[in-house]
Amino acid sequence: MKKEEWVPRVHILGNSPQARLALAVTHIKDGNYQQAISECQAALNTNPCHADIHLTLAWIHTMLGSYTEAAGSASAALKYNPKLEQANLVLAHCYQMMDSLPEAVRECRQAVELDPKNSYGYVLLGELTLKQEQYEEAIAAFKAALKYNPQLEMAHYKLASIYQKRSQDREALAEIEAALQLNPGLARSQLLLGDILQQRGDYDGALAYYKEAGNVAPYMGEAHAKIGEVCLRLGLHYEALQAYRMALRLKPKLAEVHLGLGKIYFFLGKFTLAAQEFEATLEYNSQLMEGYTGLGEVYTATGKYREAVAAYHQALGLAKKICPKGERYLAQGEHLQAIAEYRFALGLEMEILVPEIEKGKLLHLPSKDEAERRRAERYLLRIPVDVREGPGSYLWGTTLNVSRYGFLLETSQELAVGSQVEIITPMVEDRHKIAIPARVVRLERKMPSGESRLGMEVSAKEEDILGWEKFIVA
Repeated sequence: MKKEEWVPRVHILGNSPQARLALAVTHIKDGNYQQAISECQAALNTNPCHADIHLTLAWIHTMLGSYTEAAGSASAALKYNPKLEQANLVLAHCYQMMDSLPEAVRECRQAVELDPKNSYGYVLLGELTLKQEQYEEAIAAFKAALKYNPQLEMAHYKLASIYQKRSQDREALAEIEAALQLNPGLARSQLLLGDILQQRGDYDGALAYYKEAGNVAPYMGEAHAKIGEVCLRLGLHYEALQAYRMALRLKPKLAEVHLGLGKIYFFLGKFTLAAQEFEATLEYNSQLMEGYTGLGEVYTATGKYREAVAAYHQALGLAKKICPKGERYLAQGEHLQAIAEYRFALGLEMEILVPEIEKGKLLHLPSKDEAERRRAERYLLRIPVDVREGPGSYLWGTTLNVSRYGFLLETSQELAVGSQVEIITPMVEDRHKIAIPARVVRLERKMPSGESRLGMEVSAKEEDILGWEKFIVA
């Protein structure tokens, strides 16, 4: 035997499709995606029918954001193995990212049909149907996900968000509490619980959870934005201002934050700053109706009535409302009366002190029907008053609109229909305060802010009524 025959032959290993796939997985773990793609392509050159290699290539393209390529690879995987449900899920994700929701839902349904216990498949199906506002199917999908994996905090969170949209407060609270029990430190769950409480009118409770979310995730701009929102509702303008400013440092393009700042500056009478914030609101979200109504309020308060009309027109267009009465006033050149009609049509309730009021003019409040209009002229007027029900029994109130026969009053507590009271203005007229006897004839439900609205009928002597009328229109 010759000597060279003792030299062992060395075979080249690692060229099989399976070995190439293993090497590709190693590159994926190391973050070397291009190397992983090269290994997968080399493996497919040897065996183009290998479904798992096509699937791995689909995952890599998904991680790189190349969804068209990922969808092609996932489809190839299904061609060679129609029961590979993971490829259906990749396809569903790709279609979702490409805004092809019906196709994404189709693939997701196929995946859970192939593997009925795939909790991730149900979560994805729930998210896709939720985007399509198919709430019943989304609820069923998230519940199925929890059946097979009770630890899915995200499924509880999504269920809570659906129930909140449907105003099912009890169910929403139960789901978000379950989510927080699984993960007490998750800021998004704290925010959603705050939203649910705010929707129920529990602003103090909502504020506590928003602040907790801010503590857990101090760099989450949405948490500070929510703090600002509820502080604004509670009238805590300084706190709201600070929260909104923090939100903008973290997320400068949050339209709702600019809107809140605009409202604060308007309340403080800083109209230039308010206008700037409302304009920024529309810069980041041109479909936010309140941005236009905010500009309308600023222009009205500063006497720029043509600009105000244009802003209210934009708001009416977004609200898909028409205001024939306002257009008739506008055609007659009566801008203030047109503005009053536009604001009424848009459901705006805060009264505005316009420059003409200082000269003795008030905006008429449109009546809901012509019969009410014929009965008495009403005026938009927001002034603080004291309501005296008896000796030493006072509560504060604010007029919303007035006429010579009565007014709509906002108070801090309810009064029974039929209650006899005395309305006393803190303003002095002819060296004495004006006090008018009145009777409660209507009680409206509490507003979200907690105040009650009372329909009051003046029950005074003619000379007192004339004095009141002189005060409100002089």
